[in-house]
Amino acid sequence: DEVSLQKAVIAFERYLRRGGRVMFLIDPRTVPKLVEFLAGFGVKVGHDVIVDKIGRLFRGDYRIPLVSKYTKHPVTENFKMASFFPLARSVAVTEKKAEGVSAVVLAYTGQQAWAETDLDLLGQGRAGFNRNQDLPGPVPVAVAGTVKLELKKKKEGTPSNPGDQGRQDKQGQFIVFGDSDFASNSYLNLQGNVDLFLSALSWLAEEADLVSIRPRDEKSRPLILTAIQARLVFWLPVVALPLVVLAFGGFVLLRRRRER
Repeated sequence: DEVSLQKAVIAFERYLRRGGRVMFLIDPRTVPKLVEFLAGFGVKVGHDVIVDKIGRLFRGDYRIPLVSKYTKHPVTENFKMASFFPLARSVAVTEKKAEGVSAVVLAYTGQQAWAETDLDLLGQGRAGFNRNQDLPGPVPVAVAGTVKLELKKKKEGTPSNPGDQGRQDKQGQFIVFGDSDFASNSYLNLQGNVDLFLSALSWLAEEADLVSIRPRDEKSRPLILTAIQARLVFWLPVVALPLVVLAFGGFVLLRRRRER
């Protein structure tokens, strides 16, 4: 309920300011209080749904954007595999920096995608890019940030605590994804989803040795095609080759008839 969510937001605030580490997986049209809270940490979670025409070549759904562009960050270092974010919202860094917070976008969709703001029209299947309202691609889908600790000021004359210097070297950390389904059982093994999710967890846990590209699972390797490639895959084997066979058969039949 509203009261429980407000208490959770306050707990998140205190936890991050004291060096905690949190991962937020926020689907479209959910937890507005949390969206408002993250804005105070320099993260802009859009009230939108990402549309990607390439998604229609993958399970036939344009609401499954292909994420293929990654920024330089420990989570995405040497990361070159595509990821899929089913029914995702945009996650960007606010123009105004939050005090004590350093945030950066981790990943983007391709140029052909956009963040649709007219969700009612999208639900009717009639959405189209509106340059005056929608966010054009590449659309940011994830943000990582660090938070400086809030150390209590001591009164003059009070001896310093040796542990304070160690605490100053630490910081709170968070990652915000505009989707939760990419880490679900249905999509986790698709291309780079599992690597991106586990690398994010490893970074939050300060396990640098685990932030790496893992061995590929051969059980799930979908082939991603562009629109032109998809047409070629259809026309060549389904239309062109049968026509060539029929034409050749007709030529042989006519030649035999003439020889008779």
